[in-house]
Amino acid sequence: MAYPSSTRRPSAYRGGPPPKRSGNAAAVVIAGVVVVGLIVLVVAVSGGSKPPPPSETPVVKATPTPAAPPSTSPAAEKPWPVIPPETFEQAKTLAASFADDARRADALYSESLKAKQAGDDALWQKKLGEAKQLYEGIKNRWNDFVDGLPSNRDHDAEEVLRKFFLRESGQVQAYIKKLGNMKSDERIK
Repeated sequence: MAYPSSTRRPSAYRGGPPPKRSGNAAAVVIAGVVVVGLIVLVVAVSGGSKPPPPSETPVVKATPTPAAPPSTSPAAEKPWPVIPPETFEQAKTLAASFADDARRADALYSESLKAKQAGDDALWQKKLGEAKQLYEGIKNRWNDFVDGLPSNRDHDAEEVLRKFFLRESGQVQAYIKKLGNMKSDERIK
């Protein structure tokens, strides 16, 4: 179909066809209107932009939860063996009896160190051996006491020792603490 020359628009391009107009602009405008409409709809359904005022809530005072009675705790469920009163007395007496041996062993250990510094190896090893015998005697007698402690299927003798005789055990450990130092100094014969 031919157009009359008066109705044709002049082309911006030299000799070319007029530019095509895309229909995308109309689609973008429609999409924008739909999105704005959805936003307005969501705001209207949710009750507007202001949240409703909080309702008055009654104040409830919290009371602490009562502690479970000791008998319901897992550790208390396992019964400890019965320790006779004479065993407590025996532990105190035995630990106190080690004091003299520990003092003598400490003195012998000090003499051994002096002999070592003086370069007298024979005297050093002799005094060290005597001190070690005293310390080992303390340790062995205490271990015999521990082995004789009552125990049950829930608690062995070591647990009973830690539970009931911690003070006495600490005393004995203090008496024999130098025993560990001697092991590196003592020469095997």
